[in-house]
Amino acid sequence: MLAAKLTKRPLETALTAPATLPAPSHARAFWLGTLAAVMTPTFFGSITTLSKISYESGTTAQTLVLVRCLVFVVAIGLLLKLLGRPMKLSRDGLRGSLWIAAATAVMSLGYLASVAYIPVTLSAIIFFTFPLLVALFAAVTGRENLTPLKVVALCIAFAGLVMALGPNLETLDIRGIACSAAGGTAMALTITFSGPVLQRHDPMTMNVYINLWMMIAVAIVFYFAGGLAWPTTADGFAAAIGVCALYVVAFTTWLLSLRLISPIRVASIFNLEPLITIAVAYVVLQERLTISQSVGVALVLGAILTLTLFGHRAPKSPA
Repeated sequence: MLAAKLTKRPLETALTAPATLPAPSHARAFWLGTLAAVMTPTFFGSITTLSKISYESGTTAQTLVLVRCLVFVVAIGLLLKLLGRPMKLSRDGLRGSLWIAAATAVMSLGYLASVAYIPVTLSAIIFFTFPLLVALFAAVTGRENLTPLKVVALCIAFAGLVMALGPNLETLDIRGIACSAAGGTAMALTITFSGPVLQRHDPMTMNVYINLWMMIAVAIVFYFAGGLAWPTTADGFAAAIGVCALYVVAFTTWLLSLRLISPIRVASIFNLEPLITIAVAYVVLQERLTISQSVGVALVLGAILTLTLFGHRAPKSPA
């Protein structure tokens, strides 16, 4: 029965199905989910470059985060209303959404702010070490064993990161490195510890609340620290609009992919994002890497891909 519905309207069924529904196996839904999964890192990977263009015209990371959260809450909130999805969370869900929003705010502000100080390419490779931090945090907290494969991957990734940053580290702005590292760490903490909360609640509703809390927090900061900083050029405004639009579309395709195909396949495809970020920065911003930096980037991405494909182990206990 479900397969028949998906054959007729896979997109509508995927968005309106209950939150606990497993990913369907129908061929059409599978390929639609795979396409959505590929589009997601493509959209997310383009946001960083557009943000840098917007910064060059006078805006700030805080302004972009505030505006894109507002657009997300309005757009996805209306979508939930139209689809008849739940608009309320339990107390447990509200508490979870608050701390996830705090971590997500650090992640968003850190990553987006970093490109104001260092090249997009280096910011991306620092930020996207978060899968390695996830493996480390999971091992420290007893969620997974730190296998020899993971140890080797962590060592290779660290060596690659050193090469990617280059021999002249003093020429890089430490603020950009710190912002990107903070964003990656926040992302790793969210992935490691948010699973139980997210599994008990509708993912779209949770994301609306998470973006709502982020919007309120950034608005409070603006109230005490100063007003919004809008772009001063047409290119800057266009880039800012692109950031907001891609943010909403990327979240939508991400949730759609999680509905239609397995989370492991989605996670594997997500490894395209740093490559896309680097490619977009290369084409749009003409950012170039030295040969040694390129080797370092390849080592980091190789370590992440190895962990994704071969680093999964069964949990220690059913809990």
